Amino acid sequence: MQLLQIKKHSLGLVYLKADGVPIHLKRGVMDRLLYRTTMGLTIGGTLYCLMALYIAAQPRKPQ
Repeated sequence: MQLLQIKKHSLGLVYLKADGVPIHLKRGVMDRLLYRTTMGLTIGGTLYCLMALYIAAQPRKPQ
């Protein structure tokens, strides 16, 4: 239990340090990778939805 409290306290100090880095990127490379992956998937999903809406809005050609 003591080890968990020490680890939690040291992480709190990392987040409180005023170094100009956003809170979601404070812990380094892994945070950057997760952030960029999340943003890429979000933008890709949004573009895919807009493309699907555009295709669905087109009138069908009669056969």
